[in-house]
Amino acid sequence: MDYDKVNGEIWGLEPLPGYSNPSSTKAAMSIDSTSWPVFWPKPTFLYNYADSAAEKWNGHWYGYFGLDQKNADFETFFVVDDNRDGEFRRAPYKYFPIAADSTWGGLGMRVEVRGFQWSHVLAEDIIFWHYDIVNVSDFDYDSTCFGFYSDPGVGGPSSGGDDVRYDKYLDLTYAWDSQGKGQPGGWETGYYGYAYLESPGNSTNGIDDDEDGMTDEKRDNGIDDDHDWITFLDLNNDGKWDPLTEAVNNDVGMDGVGPFDPQYTGPDEGEGDGVPTKGEPNFDKTDKDESDQIGLNAVSLVELAVTPSNPWPNNDETVWKKMLEG
Repeated sequence: MDYDKVNGEIWGLEPLPGYSNPSSTKAAMSIDSTSWPVFWPKPTFLYNYADSAAEKWNGHWYGYFGLDQKNADFETFFVVDDNRDGEFRRAPYKYFPIAADSTWGGLGMRVEVRGFQWSHVLAEDIIFWHYDIVNVSDFDYDSTCFGFYSDPGVGGPSSGGDDVRYDKYLDLTYAWDSQGKGQPGGWETGYYGYAYLESPGNSTNGIDDDEDGMTDEKRDNGIDDDHDWITFLDLNNDGKWDPLTEAVNNDVGMDGVGPFDPQYTGPDEGEGDGVPTKGEPNFDKTDKDESDQIGLNAVSLVELAVTPSNPWPNNDETVWKKMLEG
């Protein structure tokens, strides 16, 4: 990680207060209510819950899929931003993403992060990370890249024979040790991999990037692009939802909670109205298929060395060029 050589301050992403219990040593976790804040911060950006109902979340899990919705066996939530990244506040750059605030550094990037884990035997060795990345600066950026940096070291740092492959169709990169033995001790090694289960989309290039038959789908256009959202069951065809006799299906409203959920407190905005509402299942942010995902386009495997041309994360120009290769 890059840092200020004068005061040692990290030039990167730092966690924001308010999203966990201030006396806790860990991030907020769904399975531990003592790690939650007393009052959740006001909903922001991509978390589309109604501001007027923000207080209803206090004392409940701030679930990605809705109020107290714990789809995963384990979910964690935290928020970071880059305001303490002072690298480009200095001369000759003098760049301030928030024009009126000379103390705010970085690009003006805020990231809402969630980790999901399941105990099922097919998923117990996997952690799913979800990142909502938002530009909170006063400026638009005409070019951005996304990617991840990883040092797999399968077999340990002293073991040679590291190999890597990738699969563009699966958006998967994976690594292993060709010798099959770790050092020290000769223990048996396995495989280590990263997959893009969801990636940013490009709805304007006219290309079917994710090969699903659509070229212009977007998660924020207010349209159920793939037509998998299901309205309430209108048994008598009167166009009105009867909560006593008709299933609500996906039409549960903005909080993502329906009448048969134990945390249900009553109807909320969009519930049973017959049209998709942000926050409901299979629509916009809760439907990963509603964007023309770019997926995996480039992989670079290098042996790290402390040189200006090596793709350490602090060598900005080198990393940028490597990512643009895709």
